[in-house]
Amino acid sequence: MARLSRSAIWWLALAVLVLNDHLLKTAWPGALTGKLSDFAGLFVATTLVAAGLGPEPKVRRALAFASVVVPFCAINLHPYAAEALVTALSWVGIGWRVTVDPTDLMSLLVLPAAWRFFDPRPNPPVAARGLGWRDRAALACGAAACLATSVAPASFRTSAFIVNFTGEPAEIRVRRYGGAIDCDAFDDLAVDATPELRGRLARALDPSLFTDGKLFALEDSGVLPLDSSDLQFEDLGEDDCGVVIVQAEGLPSQIIWTRGGETISVGERLSDGADPENVPRAQIELRGQTGRLALTSHGPPTIPIARDIVAEACAELGGAIAAALPVRSLPFEADVLRVEALPDGCLDIALTWDDNPAPQDGVVLCLPGELWPFASTVSIAGTRDSLIFTGPEGRLVIDRFPASVPPPSLEASVETRAVECKGARTLCGAYVEPIDITLSTSSGVLPLPLGEPRLAADGRTFFLGGAGRTLASPFDCEPLGTHVDLAHLEEYEDR
Repeated sequence: MARLSRSAIWWLALAVLVLNDHLLKTAWPGALTGKLSDFAGLFVATTLVAAGLGPEPKVRRALAFASVVVPFCAINLHPYAAEALVTALSWVGIGWRVTVDPTDLMSLLVLPAAWRFFDPRPNPPVAARGLGWRDRAALACGAAACLATSVAPASFRTSAFIVNFTGEPAEIRVRRYGGAIDCDAFDDLAVDATPELRGRLARALDPSLFTDGKLFALEDSGVLPLDSSDLQFEDLGEDDCGVVIVQAEGLPSQIIWTRGGETISVGERLSDGADPENVPRAQIELRGQTGRLALTSHGPPTIPIARDIVAEACAELGGAIAAALPVRSLPFEADVLRVEALPDGCLDIALTWDDNPAPQDGVVLCLPGELWPFASTVSIAGTRDSLIFTGPEGRLVIDRFPASVPPPSLEASVETRAVECKGARTLCGAYVEPIDITLSTSSGVLPLPLGEPRLAADGRTFFLGGAGRTLASPFDCEPLGTHVDLAHLEEYEDR
């Protein structure tokens, strides 16, 4: 105990545990602060128990570590173990809330450091006889910090919560969507959750792209907030939306949609039988018996998981005109070395730079041959969202841009119209719905059908390669909102 109470490292770990639990978790809720508590808490707890029982011989130290590590692993692997611990502590007046999260086991990486903490040192401190004031302070502070780290809060602030009214404990798994969502596209869900709108959301979200989630042991009448920082979920901002899948034995998997901005305070337990007029809109009730459960929502929409994974839209989405961009820092400038037609009709364009005349990377263009008028020297300038080919015959500009922000080189505004049609998923899993595009130039209005070159009154030829609205994008693989892949050719009259 003397080594522990006189160690700056141990007191630092204790300070990190206390500071994180009582300040950082509130200020910056999320996985980082949650895992920081696990690492610091496991270090403090194992060394505290080992110091109390005596770290030597090593067999005794191993038993001390096991008395902490085995329960820690059990409560993070199975809800029954978590529930047993919560019940046992409640008998002595300690209220705990345990989240079953196997990812917390990564904190076991701190155990070698905790074990070496007691290894012999060149000049070990001389132990005092009995427990001095430092030893007593270390013992009291360490025990209080370890017990307080998972004390159940008296209430939560949340925009949606599940309350267990089944009459018995229930295991509930909550899985969050691993990506970005166009919240505005589903804003009407909170007001008028029509079957069409529910189906649109269910189609947009691929169940395989949700996280493994966390498993909760929810007591009878217990409350589970769906967006509370107390459970290491990120708080929703006023303009944010949240989507989770809720699963339980005997309950068909359900998507629950929440919107930030309006939260309520709710206790950790609620009584059944309240006046329906006094039930908050944020409340979602789990009812039924084991094997046949159902969710009843008073506000947040609950939507069955889509059984079919949409593979093709009922209207064409098109695709990017340019692909296989050069592996160079952007922006770049180069010369076209040669152009070859591919079997699928696309053009394979080899590029060269002044510092190396050999072919360097290339660009693949998928557009009609009539939009490639170049027969001689051609230069190319590229940025992240555009390519510009310039030669004696004219200039070809290829842009990928949000419909609401057309590039200046287009010299036109873009009007979009939603197509009453199901969307499709891209290769990375993003869900995109088709849209119609109309250009408004100084010379008039020009509708752009997908995949057909159109000549405008000002002499430019336009080609729409793809247009759509991305509603959901796992891991941000596609930008949300509308996107347009458009090429326009300006041929020189005096060529």
